[in-house]
Amino acid sequence: MLLATYTIVIFIPASAVFFAAALQDEANALLDGAPDITIQRIIAGRQVFVPVDYADRLHAIRGIRSARTRLWAYYVNPVNGSRYTIMVPPDFSYADDEIVVGEGVMRTWDAIEGRRLFFTAHDRSGILLNVVTTLETDTGLVSSDLILMSESSFRRVSGLPPGFAADIVVTVRNIREVPTIAAKITHILPETVPILKTDLLQTYQAAFDRRSGIAVVLFFGTLLAFLVFAGDRALAMSGEEIYEIGVLKALGWDTSDILSMKFWESAVMSLTAFTAGIVSAYLHTFQMSAPLFAGILKGWSVLYPRFDLPPKIDAGDVSLLFLMSVVPYTLATVIPAWRTATLPPDEALRSR
Repeated sequence: MLLATYTIVIFIPASAVFFAAALQDEANALLDGAPDITIQRIIAGRQVFVPVDYADRLHAIRGIRSARTRLWAYYVNPVNGSRYTIMVPPDFSYADDEIVVGEGVMRTWDAIEGRRLFFTAHDRSGILLNVVTTLETDTGLVSSDLILMSESSFRRVSGLPPGFAADIVVTVRNIREVPTIAAKITHILPETVPILKTDLLQTYQAAFDRRSGIAVVLFFGTLLAFLVFAGDRALAMSGEEIYEIGVLKALGWDTSDILSMKFWESAVMSLTAFTAGIVSAYLHTFQMSAPLFAGILKGWSVLYPRFDLPPKIDAGDVSLLFLMSVVPYTLATVIPAWRTATLPPDEALRSR
């Protein structure tokens, strides 16, 4: 019972810490491929369509390697109420009535006829599009709710008029010139707002810091419970344990021998529980996608992808868990053992 309780004490914070770190690493990997600058057009405080000729005007700025428009929008399925991302990739090679979808789309779409998805266009007309393949990507965060289609189908579904795009993405030659180029963009296109990749990274970092705070609360809550448990162990030993030490003293064991035995006994218990807790947390997080914490830390809808997070374990996190669990328990066992070992054998034997 003690070993199981000790293992759970390690398992809960370890799972939360592992999951938060792995999810943040996955998001950082996703943002590594983000454009240096994303340009949105803002009118009356709202994002509006961008004229496609804006991208041509940006080529006049020295330092810009490329500037292209993007066609993307959100589509809300009227059947299940879920929101999906529809997009036109630069190299879409399928027919107008064909689409490529993410795993979450096939899992949650309620209006599937074979491998055909029914869409309600912006003018309330119906569109049937054939799913030719499912997206495969190492980063499940990218593709779960994604639907790729041709420009013609996109404009029909979204209602985005010809000559306009959702936004513009820009890559620059020298990353150190990004702030300067962003200032030039706002000078040429005053109604636009450049969003830097560094801004996205900071936003994601802040979001994960807030969600990781839940993991911290779990960690310290579990730690507090463990310290109370360890403190109780340090204050006194049970009558059975005192009697056991009295028997050993009567058999001729020295105090140092008893302390050594209790130390190794608690060390084996601690290391066994620590290893079992860490291994269980690893399997729970990276093989089972952390069902205990996924809903809290992902903060996503039912579309969130079913995928195994790539293992991401920080040696510092493991060391902290070790220091905050194994060391206190070991000391909490040795201290009362030392107190009891200094008692006369007859007094210890009368404790039971």
